Order: sequence, then C-alpha cells, then structure tokens
Amino acid sequence: MQPAVDVLQPASLKREFQPPMSQLRVASQAEAASWNKSISALDGTIFHSAEWANATIADHPHARAIFYTLVDDDGSVAGQAIGFRQLSARNFAASFSGRLWLDALPAVRAQSPAASSRFLSLIERESRRAGDVTMRVGSFASPASETILGPLGYSLSKRLEFELDLTKPEKTLWEAVDIKRRQRVRKAMKNGVEVRDLSADEGVFQLRRLQEASFVRVVARGGPALGKRDSVASDPINGLLGGGAGRIVGGFVGGQCVSASFFSTFNGLAYYALSGHDDAALTSQAPSLVLWEMVLRFKQEGFKTLNLGGCGIGAIDVQSSEHGVYTYKKAFGGSQLVCASGEKILRPTVRRVANLLRGVVR
Repeated sequence: MQPAVDVLQPASLKREFQPPMSQLRVASQAEAASWNKSISALDGTIFHSAEWANATIADHPHARAIFYTLVDDDGSVAGQAIGFRQLSARNFAASFSGRLWLDALPAVRAQSPAASSRFLSLIERESRRAGDVTMRVGSFASPASETILGPLGYSLSKRLEFELDLTKPEKTLWEAVDIKRRQRVRKAMKNGVEVRDLSADEGVFQLRRLQEASFVRVVARGGPALGKRDSVASDPINGLLGGGAGRIVGGFVGGQCVSASFFSTFNGLAYYALSGHDDAALTSQAPSLVLWEMVLRFKQEGFKTLNLGGCGIGAIDVQSSEHGVYTYKKAFGGSQLVCASGEKILRPTVRRVANLLRGVVR
C-alpha cells in the first residue's frame, strides 16, 4: 500500500470556505464484501465492484487492480474507484508503456462533480508518481463524465447509453417502446420464443458461440472482428457469474438457443453488457422478446434501472456499422445518455520515445 496523498490547499483561503481536505488511500487488494458494501452506499455500479476487478484482471493477465478510496478529513469515505495498471511483458518496454485506466468515473458521495474532480486529480498524481505514461477514464454508466473530464484536460471520446427507469409502471414502460419494436416482441411470442435463464457453463458457451455468429454480420458491415477466447472455463465472465454479479439469458426456438444475453447486476442496477444472435434469432425476433422479458423480470425483482449499454456517438449516422445497435436500443424508450471516456498523456516525452521505438522495431 502506498502512503496517503494529501490535497494541497492555498494557505490564504479561510478554513470555513475551503472544501474538505481529502486523502487518497491506495491498496492492491480489498475484502470483497466490505468494499462492495461501501460502494453500494455511494450508489456505485458494477464497474466499481470487487467482482468487476476480478473479471478484468482475468481478461488482462499483465494488469493488476488498484483500489482507491477518497477519505475526507472527518474520516468518512467520500469516494471509491478501481483502477488497472498495465505494463509491457517485455522488460525493455516496461518503463515506456505503463498505463492506468478506470472503466468508469469514481463513485462519490452524492454524485458530487467537485468530489469526482478532486478524486481524479489525486489518482492522476499517484499515477504520475508510479511512472504511468497514460491515464484513461472510461465511460461505462458515467453520464456526467464529459463535464468532469473536459476541465481536467482529458481528450474526450463520446458514446451513447440508454437507460430504463424500472420504477415506472409496466404500462408506462411498454408504451414508451417504439411501436415497431412492440410488434416484434409480439411476433416473437407468436413464434413460440421461450426465454430461459442459463447455467454458467451453458450460458458462457452459448453466448460466445452466438457472438461469433453476430460478428460475422458485424464484419460484413465494416465493423471489428471478435477476439477469440481460450475456453469456457477461463472466460472472465465466470468471475461475475460466480460472484452473483450477473446472469445469462437465452432465447430458444424449437428447443435451440438462438439468442443469448449477459446482464451484470449490482446494487439494484442491471447493465446489458453482451449478446449474440444467430440468423434464426433475427427471423423469430427472439432478441426483442428476451430484452423485454428481462425488463419485466428486473422490475419484478426490485431493480431500479436497466442500462441497455451503448454505442459510439457516430452510430446515429445511418452509414455507421453500429447504426443498427443504436436503433435497436433507442427503440426501447429509455433515456439517452451522453457518456465520454477521456485519456491524458502524463509523460509526453516518454510517449514520443515509445512511438519512436515502435517505429524502429517495425
């Protein structure tokens, strides 16, 4: 654990007009139940949870998790965040490649923008001391990110997310769904689509199999290809499923799984993270019924929101390879949230040297 880092305050400011003095506490490990309880009190999301840290590390073998806590001068916890530090596996390149990233804005008390800015500034200071070349803050479930990251000097990249308020009556939620999407939900019902929860092993297998089918279509539209996974057993999703922080749901036609969707679940908040569908799913409209059925199930289980995930902001353009994702998620009538990720180069000279070295290696 590294020593706490104090925020420096101008001596000329009177105490009564100063914001709270804060300390940054940094740890390489955290007790999962205690960490998650504290995160929940701050209205944190899955992207601040111990389960997310474990799943991310499983997916990035050369990275390590860092648990940050912002503590006010009265000893109370004002915020928490999880960062990931990654270095090159090659000793020669390690000093030129250090990077720190967070997948979401920190969770802070009362969602205070001032606290978020103060917290990120302290994390950045720690990152510089650790020798990181770049620092990136992701945009998952972070609708206020642009107004916080911009003034801190981050280069921004915007994306959209869509969020449903599950405290609304079922009738209100249904009426907010686009009429064409409602027709597709009804069509799926007539086609006999059945929605089932899947066990972890079956769920991961079906999800990855159907993702491959989906990405054939994505690549044909000009989008990216899907990266290969080593095996179902080593899949990082298992960490979330095993920790009770997610579920995989399948859409079945004639006994065959044609659609699979992974939802993370934490602190009364559900997040639609991944999905895969084959051609039979699209013909039967299974994805629409699966998603609507999960809206109802999460509502019945007392979840407050269902975030449908997102797409790049350019997906609004009909020429974009993501435009279909945009229209699909928008059709369910949720709030459209503009989120932004941000990146900052902490050591510009080192970054330039690293780029030169990469050119020499090539």
